[in-house]
Amino acid sequence: MLLGLAYAPLWGAAASESAVFGLEGWFFIPGQFLPAPALGLAAWFSWRRLDRMRLLEVASSAGPAVLFASVGTGVFIWAYLNQTTHLLLVSLSFHLLAYGATIRGSAGLRALLLPSAVLLLGLPIPAPLENEIVWQLQLSTARDVAWILNTLGREMSLAGVLLWNESATFQVIEGCSGLRGMRILVLIALVVRELFPGAGARQLALVALAPLLAYLLNLLRVAVIVAGDHSAATSPDGDDHTMQGIAVLLAGSGILYAVGWVLASRGPTRTKRERGRETATAAPGRRRTDLRIAIAAAGFLCLLSVGIRYLRPVLATPRYSVAFSEARAGWQSENLYPSGPDRLFFGPVAWERIISRRYERSQRRPEIVDVLIVPDIASDPTTGKLFTSKISLPGADWEIRRAETGRIWSLGVDGEQLLATHGRSNGSAALVYSWRIRDRGTGRETLRALLGAEFGPFRRERPRVAIRLSTPLQHAGPLARSRAKKILDHFVISFRDDLEAL
Repeated sequence: MLLGLAYAPLWGAAASESAVFGLEGWFFIPGQFLPAPALGLAAWFSWRRLDRMRLLEVASSAGPAVLFASVGTGVFIWAYLNQTTHLLLVSLSFHLLAYGATIRGSAGLRALLLPSAVLLLGLPIPAPLENEIVWQLQLSTARDVAWILNTLGREMSLAGVLLWNESATFQVIEGCSGLRGMRILVLIALVVRELFPGAGARQLALVALAPLLAYLLNLLRVAVIVAGDHSAATSPDGDDHTMQGIAVLLAGSGILYAVGWVLASRGPTRTKRERGRETATAAPGRRRTDLRIAIAAAGFLCLLSVGIRYLRPVLATPRYSVAFSEARAGWQSENLYPSGPDRLFFGPVAWERIISRRYERSQRRPEIVDVLIVPDIASDPTTGKLFTSKISLPGADWEIRRAETGRIWSLGVDGEQLLATHGRSNGSAALVYSWRIRDRGTGRETLRALLGAEFGPFRRERPRVAIRLSTPLQHAGPLARSRAKKILDHFVISFRDDLEAL
């Protein structure tokens, strides 16, 4: 009860978010914090180890116990101050290790190592890292599925993450990346490892196999969908392939179980004496001592959580909106949202917070520049989904043919100049300028997301912003690229004040 009160936000998240996202979201949509499986499995693993721990010699490793308890309490305080619920899993993991070291020393620490690790598997992958992983998985899935189908004689063309032939078109969306399935099968592999402990360290190979198995099964799932009747597959309201995905996960679970059984059957069998130790009964006094220690630790955390709620500073919610001139220096614009951006390609994004416009200026030859400006609003995580290399592409069937990183001299910022080609048209291309403001790179942004820095005293005064400017090319030759570069440079100079104010 006391532990439940101390970690109340964690239990609330486990109960609510699983219901909010529904069956399909739980199994396939990446980017969610769903701690229920990790909490349930960690509790089950710990319960299976209780009797064995009670039979261990009573000992205490003061150094590790103090270290893990200090880290767990520090993370606990930080999680409450920043209202970063997922970090409570980290706190609970370290406190579990501290408990094992306190009551049974290094042996208790080893016994609770796996339940503690399982808790960490419940953490969401930090958004800057996960978004890039999902995008790369989309690209590799589309490429590998196209290879599989063409090898089997089913002609299929590929551009970006779009697959098509004369009869149908299919887009590999975020839910088809397979990342969610990888995480689920890793947890299932740990369950199988627990069910067949006789194989010892060889069962670790089972855990290593799970992500690869999940990827291969996801390829099979997508290939079957693409090869079948999927005329509505590119529509958000098209066919629901949830049941196929669940069937694939069940197949993966069966394969992992079979491999685990084979490994266990070839492993050493436990002696009668070892089995007797597992079924022996610990002294009642030892159980009461362990329980008192657990109650004291939970009570301390419960009181600490109450105190933090009263001492936590109230931070004003920052308000930020993107402003960009609709017309200037002969340029006139029209909004591309909601019909312009490829909404299925970019995923569920709050387009009302984003500027997506087409600017045109009448010259001897009309000049066109498409503008996409995306602020990373902490309270709306969907906008952060575009902070990947995906943002450089106009749509699902576009590909980067050339990329140069350097200085955009007309503005004085570091960015990328890219040549993108349209896979479904003959020679159609675009020149792209892409850069980010107040972005610290994937590594540091991943760390900030993991720590919930944007929700506490270390948040930015203004959010990071991703910007893409693109102009169409009739062909990808050097003369056309040179003219397109001049168009983009003239646009940057015309709107320099707006761009610098972002």
